[in-house]
Amino acid sequence: MARRGARVIMACRDLSRAEKAAEEIRCSTGNGNIVVRHLDLASFFSVRQFAQEYISTEDRLDILINNAGVMMCPHSLTVDGYETQFAVNHLGHFLLTALLLDMLKTSAPSRVINVSSIAHKGGKIHFNDLNFTKTPYDSLVSYRQSKLANMLFTRELARRTKDSGVTAYALHPGVIHTELGRYVQRRHPVLSTLLFIPAFFLMKTPKQGAQTSIYCAVTEGLEKYSGCYFRGGLAGVFWIIVLLQNPSSLQLEVTNLPIYQSGKGYKAISKALGLPQTTVRAIIYKWRKHGTVENLPRSGRPTKITPRVQRQLIQEVTKDPTATFKELQASLASVKVSVHDSTIRKRLGKNGLHGRVPRRKPLLSKKNIKARLSFARKHLDDPQDFSENTLWTDETKI
Repeated sequence: MARRGARVIMACRDLSRAEKAAEEIRCSTGNGNIVVRHLDLASFFSVRQFAQEYISTEDRLDILINNAGVMMCPHSLTVDGYETQFAVNHLGHFLLTALLLDMLKTSAPSRVINVSSIAHKGGKIHFNDLNFTKTPYDSLVSYRQSKLANMLFTRELARRTKDSGVTAYALHPGVIHTELGRYVQRRHPVLSTLLFIPAFFLMKTPKQGAQTSIYCAVTEGLEKYSGCYFRGGLAGVFWIIVLLQNPSSLQLEVTNLPIYQSGKGYKAISKALGLPQTTVRAIIYKWRKHGTVENLPRSGRPTKITPRVQRQLIQEVTKDPTATFKELQASLASVKVSVHDSTIRKRLGKNGLHGRVPRRKPLLSKKNIKARLSFARKHLDDPQDFSENTLWTDETKI
């Protein structure tokens, strides 16, 4: 933004580091119009103070980029009593945008850029437990929750500012080599060490990671996409990284990188991560088709019999082939499993066990039953050898 000649206000928590970065930007771009101001998103007082100072000293606001954030940090509460990740990643940006919204409208056309994350796809906002007081704290769950909040905020802001000249965009910048992942390394040091080399070559640099934010900030004709989500560039290849879903399981995520950033095919990616090429291809295909790599629900109704109950059912039928469906239903009911006889029939049929009904209930019409009873009555007084001398092929044997 500085290289394009813009007046840039850097709102940062650490003023000494911010001033050092600002000086580097001034030297590299030749733009001396770079201003550093204090802003701590974990404090609503600091947010209000910054907004008040900005409104009193500046005459316009063309682009607001909500970029700051924390990721997977240990559990803590802000001075205002909110969980840190949710407060810094969402609530602070929300309040700042709300306080500056009137200036954005008077400066129209103007834009609000919310830097979210692809992690929002696995997120769910726990409205009744934002601070994790009722459930154990999970840093990844908290991070995903905050990034989903960024997405929802962007969509609602776009709806409310429609026809006002203010547009809003959310984006995933890619996985960038910055200090944002420092808590991930502390949480999983062994995995981080193993993945450091492949991750180092696949991650974006900060300059590359800024491209999506710049695209949303300055690209002409983007107003019709207000409220939309942008992810790492339109043209690209897929990049695989490994994230820990929890301490005991791994989840593969696929993100989209620009072609100039990676340019790697299945073979190169599989070699870098030590995964079979077929696995890489399958994951990328799933991502392209469904937008996720998590296990998807299969078509049809959910299974009504667990594998354990199914094994019990097969054992009972094997021991007693004459057991009826009602007897099997009663047996399953004893272990609190209620299923229809058609479900039992299908499960047994898939395991090669057929014909439960004919064992107890002959499929005879009333006419056949009447004829056979009439025949039987005629032979009630027949001698024993009459049956013994009758051939098995003769229906009389019945």
